[in-house]
Amino acid sequence: MTIANDSIKVTPGSGATVATFSPGGSNTTEYQVFIPADATGHVAETKPTYGLVIPTLNNVANQYHWELFNGAASGLTLTIFGMWARPSTDVAVVGAVSARYDFFKTSALASGGSACNYESTSTLSANFWRFDSTDATMTSQVTCKTVLTSITTSFHMFHYYVHPEETNASSVLIQANNVIPAGVFSKKLVLRQGEGIAVRQGTVASVGSTGWFLAMTTDP
Repeated sequence: MTIANDSIKVTPGSGATVATFSPGGSNTTEYQVFIPADATGHVAETKPTYGLVIPTLNNVANQYHWELFNGAASGLTLTIFGMWARPSTDVAVVGAVSARYDFFKTSALASGGSACNYESTSTLSANFWRFDSTDATMTSQVTCKTVLTSITTSFHMFHYYVHPEETNASSVLIQANNVIPAGVFSKKLVLRQGEGIAVRQGTVASVGSTGWFLAMTTDP
Protein backbone atom coordinates (compact mmCIF):
# COMPACT_ATOMS: atom_id res chain seq x y z
CA MET A 1 0.00 0.00 0.00
CA THR A 2 1.19 3.49 -0.85
CA ILE A 3 0.66 6.32 1.61
CA ALA A 4 -1.60 9.15 0.31
CA ASN A 5 -5.31 8.41 0.59
CA ASP A 6 -5.01 4.89 -0.74
CA SER A 7 -7.08 1.71 -0.47
CA ILE A 8 -6.32 -1.74 0.87
CA LYS A 9 -7.53 -5.20 -0.15
CA VAL A 10 -9.85 -6.92 2.32
CA THR A 11 -11.82 -10.10 1.59
CA PRO A 12 -9.20 -12.51 0.19
CA GLY A 13 -9.86 -13.52 -3.39
CA SER A 14 -12.68 -11.06 -4.03
CA GLY A 15 -10.71 -7.94 -4.76
CA ALA A 16 -12.87 -5.82 -2.44
CA THR A 17 -11.19 -2.72 -1.03
CA VAL A 18 -11.50 -0.39 1.93
CA ALA A 19 -10.78 3.30 1.43
CA THR A 20 -8.13 4.94 3.58
CA PHE A 21 -7.17 8.53 4.23
CA SER A 22 -4.08 10.33 5.43
CA PRO A 23 -5.24 13.29 7.58
CA GLY A 24 -3.77 16.60 6.57
CA GLY A 25 -1.69 14.94 3.89
CA SER A 26 0.82 13.85 6.51
CA ASN A 27 1.74 10.79 4.42
CA THR A 28 2.77 9.00 7.58
CA THR A 29 -0.34 7.22 8.83
CA GLU A 30 -3.42 5.99 6.97
CA TYR A 31 -6.82 5.52 8.63
CA GLN A 32 -9.87 3.66 7.39
CA VAL A 33 -12.54 6.01 6.02
CA PHE A 34 -16.20 5.78 7.05
CA ILE A 35 -18.95 7.81 5.36
CA PRO A 36 -22.05 8.30 7.57
CA ALA A 37 -25.45 8.16 5.88
CA ASP A 38 -29.04 8.48 7.06
CA ALA A 39 -31.92 6.03 6.77
CA THR A 40 -32.76 7.26 3.25
CA GLY A 41 -29.24 6.53 2.02
CA HIS A 42 -28.07 10.14 1.82
CA VAL A 43 -24.47 10.83 2.77
CA ALA A 44 -24.15 13.19 5.73
CA GLU A 45 -24.40 16.92 4.91
CA THR A 46 -25.64 16.31 1.36
CA LYS A 47 -29.41 16.71 1.77
CA PRO A 48 -31.02 20.00 0.74
CA THR A 49 -31.56 21.98 3.94
CA TYR A 50 -34.02 24.82 4.36
CA GLY A 51 -34.79 27.46 6.95
CA LEU A 52 -38.23 28.84 7.69
CA VAL A 53 -38.49 32.04 9.66
CA ILE A 54 -41.89 32.99 11.05
CA PRO A 55 -42.24 36.66 12.04
CA THR A 56 -43.16 37.73 15.55
CA LEU A 57 -46.89 37.35 16.04
CA ASN A 58 -48.80 39.02 18.86
CA ASN A 59 -50.01 36.72 21.62
CA VAL A 60 -53.80 36.46 21.48
CA ALA A 61 -55.72 33.79 23.39
CA ASN A 62 -57.07 30.99 21.16
CA GLN A 63 -55.39 32.41 18.05
CA TYR A 64 -54.15 30.07 15.32
CA HIS A 65 -50.64 31.42 14.91
CA TRP A 66 -49.23 29.46 11.95
CA GLU A 67 -49.30 26.28 9.91
CA LEU A 68 -46.53 24.57 7.94
CA PHE A 69 -48.13 22.34 5.30
CA ASN A 70 -46.68 19.84 2.81
CA GLY A 71 -49.02 19.91 -0.19
CA ALA A 72 -50.50 16.70 -1.60
CA ALA A 73 -48.73 17.34 -4.92
CA SER A 74 -45.31 18.30 -3.57
CA GLY A 75 -43.69 14.97 -4.41
CA LEU A 76 -41.60 15.40 -1.26
CA THR A 77 -41.36 14.18 2.30
CA LEU A 78 -40.58 17.04 4.67
CA THR A 79 -38.46 16.31 7.73
CA ILE A 80 -38.25 18.95 10.46
CA PHE A 81 -35.20 18.51 12.66
CA GLY A 82 -35.22 21.83 14.47
CA MET A 83 -37.78 24.31 15.80
CA TRP A 84 -36.93 27.23 18.04
CA ALA A 85 -39.22 29.83 19.66
CA ARG A 86 -38.16 33.48 19.35
CA PRO A 87 -39.96 35.64 21.97
CA SER A 88 -39.55 39.36 21.29
CA THR A 89 -37.16 40.54 23.99
CA ASP A 90 -36.77 44.02 22.44
CA VAL A 91 -40.30 45.00 23.49
CA ALA A 92 -40.99 45.74 27.16
CA VAL A 93 -43.78 43.74 28.82
CA VAL A 94 -44.39 43.54 32.56
CA GLY A 95 -45.93 40.94 34.82
CA ALA A 96 -46.77 38.61 31.98
CA VAL A 97 -47.75 34.98 32.21
CA SER A 98 -46.35 32.48 29.74
CA ALA A 99 -48.06 31.91 26.41
CA ARG A 100 -49.11 28.30 25.85
CA TYR A 101 -48.80 27.00 22.29
CA ASP A 102 -50.61 23.81 21.29
CA PHE A 103 -49.18 21.90 18.32
CA PHE A 104 -51.52 19.93 16.06
CA LYS A 105 -50.99 17.59 13.12
CA THR A 106 -53.24 18.74 10.26
CA SER A 107 -54.62 16.93 7.22
CA ALA A 108 -55.63 19.84 4.96
CA LEU A 109 -54.38 23.35 4.27
CA ALA A 110 -55.63 25.89 6.82
CA SER A 111 -58.27 28.50 6.00
CA GLY A 112 -57.48 32.20 5.90
CA GLY A 113 -54.22 33.67 7.07
CA SER A 114 -51.32 35.42 5.36
CA ALA A 115 -49.27 33.62 2.71
CA CYS A 116 -45.55 32.95 2.97
CA ASN A 117 -42.64 34.09 0.79
CA TYR A 118 -39.68 32.23 -0.70
CA GLU A 119 -36.32 33.94 -0.17
CA SER A 120 -37.89 37.36 0.24
CA THR A 121 -36.29 40.43 1.82
CA SER A 122 -39.45 41.05 3.85
CA THR A 123 -39.27 40.53 7.61
CA LEU A 124 -43.05 40.70 8.01
CA SER A 125 -44.08 37.34 6.57
CA ALA A 126 -43.09 33.69 6.87
CA ASN A 127 -40.11 33.08 4.58
CA PHE A 128 -38.38 29.94 3.28
CA TRP A 129 -34.68 30.03 2.37
CA ARG A 130 -31.88 27.63 1.41
CA PHE A 131 -28.83 26.89 3.51
CA ASP A 132 -26.95 26.28 0.23
CA SER A 133 -27.87 28.38 -2.81
CA THR A 134 -26.96 25.52 -5.16
CA ASP A 135 -29.89 23.43 -3.85
CA ALA A 136 -33.30 23.66 -5.49
CA THR A 137 -35.57 26.35 -4.10
CA MET A 138 -38.35 25.18 -1.84
CA THR A 139 -41.39 24.15 -3.88
CA SER A 140 -44.48 26.35 -3.60
CA GLN A 141 -46.36 23.16 -2.67
CA VAL A 142 -44.76 23.52 0.77
CA THR A 143 -46.38 26.52 2.42
CA CYS A 144 -46.59 28.38 5.70
CA LYS A 145 -49.57 30.54 6.61
CA THR A 146 -49.72 32.88 9.59
CA VAL A 147 -52.67 34.12 11.74
CA LEU A 148 -55.12 31.53 10.45
CA THR A 149 -58.91 31.43 10.52
CA SER A 150 -59.21 27.69 11.14
CA ILE A 151 -57.30 24.41 10.74
CA THR A 152 -58.21 20.84 9.86
CA THR A 153 -57.03 18.97 12.93
CA SER A 154 -55.79 15.42 12.70
CA PHE A 155 -54.68 15.16 16.32
CA HIS A 156 -53.08 17.13 19.17
CA MET A 157 -49.32 16.58 19.40
CA PHE A 158 -47.98 18.52 22.40
CA HIS A 159 -47.94 21.93 24.05
CA TYR A 160 -45.09 24.35 24.75
CA TYR A 161 -44.77 27.39 27.01
CA VAL A 162 -42.92 30.59 26.10
CA HIS A 163 -42.39 33.41 28.61
CA PRO A 164 -42.59 36.79 26.82
CA GLU A 165 -41.22 39.13 29.52
CA GLU A 166 -37.98 40.61 28.21
CA THR A 167 -36.36 40.87 31.67
CA ASN A 168 -36.88 37.16 32.38
CA ALA A 169 -33.84 35.00 31.62
CA SER A 170 -36.03 32.23 30.23
CA SER A 171 -37.08 34.50 27.34
CA VAL A 172 -33.48 34.54 26.15
CA LEU A 173 -32.50 30.97 27.05
CA ILE A 174 -35.53 29.39 25.38
CA GLN A 175 -34.33 30.65 22.00
CA ALA A 176 -31.62 27.98 22.07
CA ASN A 177 -34.02 25.16 23.02
CA ASN A 178 -35.05 22.86 20.18
CA VAL A 179 -38.73 21.97 20.50
CA ILE A 180 -38.20 18.80 18.42
CA PRO A 181 -36.90 15.88 20.54
CA ALA A 182 -33.57 14.64 19.20
CA GLY A 183 -32.18 11.13 19.42
CA VAL A 184 -29.57 9.17 17.50
CA PHE A 185 -31.95 6.29 16.79
CA SER A 186 -35.27 8.17 16.73
CA LYS A 187 -37.04 9.70 13.76
CA LYS A 188 -37.42 13.43 13.38
CA LEU A 189 -40.77 15.15 12.84
CA VAL A 190 -41.92 13.99 9.39
CA LEU A 191 -44.62 15.60 7.24
CA ARG A 192 -45.77 13.37 4.40
CA GLN A 193 -47.63 14.79 1.40
CA GLY A 194 -50.97 16.19 2.56
CA GLU A 195 -49.81 16.68 6.16
CA GLY A 196 -49.02 19.77 8.19
CA ILE A 197 -48.29 21.07 11.67
CA ALA A 198 -50.23 24.00 13.12
CA VAL A 199 -49.90 26.08 16.29
CA ARG A 200 -52.76 27.52 18.34
CA GLN A 201 -52.36 29.66 21.45
CA GLY A 202 -54.06 28.47 24.64
CA THR A 203 -57.11 29.96 26.33
CA VAL A 204 -55.16 32.03 28.89
CA ALA A 205 -54.35 35.52 27.61
CA SER A 206 -50.74 36.68 27.50
CA VAL A 207 -48.90 39.70 26.14
CA GLY A 208 -45.87 40.26 23.95
CA SER A 209 -45.14 38.36 20.74
CA THR A 210 -43.25 35.29 19.55
CA GLY A 211 -41.57 34.35 16.28
CA TRP A 212 -40.25 30.94 15.27
CA PHE A 213 -37.34 29.47 13.34
CA LEU A 214 -37.52 26.01 11.75
CA ALA A 215 -34.88 23.94 9.95
CA MET A 216 -35.88 21.07 7.65
CA THR A 217 -34.84 18.77 4.84
CA THR A 218 -36.67 17.27 1.88
CA ASP A 219 -36.61 13.80 0.35
CA PRO A 220 -36.16 12.94 -2.44
